[in-house]
Amino acid sequence: MKKWFLLQLVIVLAAVIVLLATGSNQALSFIAGGAAVFAGNLWVVLRVGRQIGQIDSQVFLRKAVVAEVMKFAIAGTLCVIAFRTIETLNAPYFFGGFVLALLVNMMGLKFIQQAPLSE
Repeated sequence: MKKWFLLQLVIVLAAVIVLLATGSNQALSFIAGGAAVFAGNLWVVLRVGRQIGQIDSQVFLRKAVVAEVMKFAIAGTLCVIAFRTIETLNAPYFFGGFVLALLVNMMGLKFIQQAPLSE
């Protein structure tokens, strides 16, 4: 699970480096969108990631649901903060970073489901 979390970070940062050639405003907007998703996913990984297969399934499910709700709250809060504080925010680039981070997250979850729990 940790390696897919790190992959999400690497892909978003690589996209930001490429976008720096087009302008810092686009890169800042892109990283702000990616960071909104990344921060929420960091919360989930820290909250339940290390407990997979180690605790009762009902307790794990409860923790996972709470972590997912908090993930959405964190992402939403960071989106509001970004739109209110970054005066030159470029919305298409912001949501581009947001969507890219979500896609990498979904891709990682797909591979995690196919992997044994010992990884």
